[in-house]
Amino acid sequence: MNIEGLDYNTDRRRIPVRHYGRLLFEVFEKLMDMPEGEERDALTQLTVCQMYRDLMTWGMGTVDAEKVASDLARYTNGKIQLTSKDVETMIG
Repeated sequence: MNIEGLDYNTDRRRIPVRHYGRLLFEVFEKLMDMPEGEERDALTQLTVCQMYRDLMTWGMGTVDAEKVASDLARYTNGKIQLTSKDVETMIG
């Protein structure tokens, strides 16, 4: 549907899990392309916090640091590897 003045995203690419949403998968792509450093570390921390909030919001079973760490590693193709202790520190 094309209505003048309405910019609606009709991109229908599949995302592996819906509870994280399309924007978070775009962040995963960005994290994979970023060089190591402070900027990537800051974005990683923001991403971890958002992943935790999404899991809490959508009630996806148990919400623990290990789940967030394993999902982050999976969806960044292993480029971002955190321990559950790292995730717990980031979440606060």
